[in-house]
Amino acid sequence: MQPLGKSLKAAKLDGGPWKQELSRFLLHYRTTPYCTTGVPTSELLFNRQIQGKLPILQKSNLVNRYNEAREKEGERQQYNKRYADEKRNVRESPIKVGDYVLWKQERRNKLTPNFNETPHIVISRNNVASLGPIASSVICFFTIWFKSKSQNTLHTASFVFLGAAVYQVILASQSPTPWLYKSHAGSIIAVLGGLTTSMFGTYIRLTISIIMREESRRALYWCGMSIQIGSFIGAFSIFPFVNILHDFHGKNAC
Repeated sequence: MQPLGKSLKAAKLDGGPWKQELSRFLLHYRTTPYCTTGVPTSELLFNRQIQGKLPILQKSNLVNRYNEAREKEGERQQYNKRYADEKRNVRESPIKVGDYVLWKQERRNKLTPNFNETPHIVISRNNVASLGPIASSVICFFTIWFKSKSQNTLHTASFVFLGAAVYQVILASQSPTPWLYKSHAGSIIAVLGGLTTSMFGTYIRLTISIIMREESRRALYWCGMSIQIGSFIGAFSIFPFVNILHDFHGKNAC
């Protein structure tokens, strides 16, 4: 914060205590209405007015301006969104399921075209990307409120997650012409497969963490340690195939 730095520099030049100047600056800052919410941060934190250097015409011991702050914050966010959309010329994409598109590729030299010449067909439009976080949040609340420690349930969820993950890998390997890519059923199955992988993966991780935490803190520690070790082994084992042998090549965004 530049004003804070200027205040501390001025206090040092005047020979005054910089800690006292810092406290004075923070008092002014926290009792000043915030530009987004229109409410001082001290009132939102302590639910009362803090006496500062600014005069207060109507002093009240208790204030409740949370709803006002939320409304003004929402209005400000909507204004920022409209401004950013107009500045960037944001508009809805006309691409539909079944259309043919070209991949935008990385330019390796001056003769490289902007797009790859191989056409790809659109089988879905970000349904998994938009529904995945929602489904994961619902599963988190479900797992916390309805705890299930049954090993049979956990094993069944693991097999379902494994099957859905294998299907996603096979589907990605068949791009640009996966199974049923010309029908709506293929799009629905692809979206359901992604949602199943996200939901059951979240359920398995959270359930194991809850069981380990109830056992002991040491068990939870080793649970987290085993997850990190597994991630390290997976990344270390795939590194030579991707960066040395170049067996896998990623696609650029279209």
